[in-house]
Amino acid sequence: MKYTIGDVSEALNLSREMIRYYEKNGVLKLSRDSSNNYRTYEIMDIFWLLESLQYRSWGVGIKEIQNVRGEDFHLKTADLFSQYAEELEKEILTKTLLKERLEKISVKMRSSFYNLGNIHVEYIPSYYSFHLVNGYGDEYERINVRKEIRDVFFASENIGFLDSGILIGDDCQEWIMTIDEKYLNALHIPAAEGMTYEEGGFFLCMNSDIGEIGKMDLSEGKKLQTYADEKGFRTDGRLRGVLIGRGEVNGTFRRIMEMRMKIIA
Repeated sequence: MKYTIGDVSEALNLSREMIRYYEKNGVLKLSRDSSNNYRTYEIMDIFWLLESLQYRSWGVGIKEIQNVRGEDFHLKTADLFSQYAEELEKEILTKTLLKERLEKISVKMRSSFYNLGNIHVEYIPSYYSFHLVNGYGDEYERINVRKEIRDVFFASENIGFLDSGILIGDDCQEWIMTIDEKYLNALHIPAAEGMTYEEGGFFLCMNSDIGEIGKMDLSEGKKLQTYADEKGFRTDGRLRGVLIGRGEVNGTFRRIMEMRMKIIA
């Protein structure tokens, strides 16, 4: 039995343009009805096309489909599917971690204004960091990131796991990018030379609005040390910050940062 392109389109819920695409790439054999020169297809063509659609849904490229149908197709197909299964496993892991991270960021973002000025103790997991740029208020030097670091951590599959942080000095602030050790290990990313390790622990934390652009004010972070002194906590004396978010609220540009100071047991 012969099938027209309209028959195939209806049977597989596939556009005629897509059928011609598969035909052009060798998945289907082009035949013509001698009486009217219309495209015609055999039942085996439909079987091939249906199988190809399934392969494509698994992420197999159309050129690869042709290759696995050659000699030793069973071995070629098994190898190809094993490769795609491994890639899918990695993708699932990455997206699972990213989902967890986005859920946490969503909660932190939603509660950010409620926690302005509220000092609390929070456990911060171990993380790695690398230098981004030095700043003096809202005046900045040139961004300087080592190539071996930016090649890895600014790649699309990894950049979503970075946080924007700051080490606050008396006159200068060092802006850094951080990534939790958990993500680094789970994604099998090696720590690059030039990265700094910060062991996890309990931190005094407080959200602060550091002001509009050009009016950066980090002074509120000093309240953490005052609070620690009042409570008799020992700290390492280093004031850090992690940017929660920045943007407009009621027509005013806001920058919300979580200030941190590590508690020493």
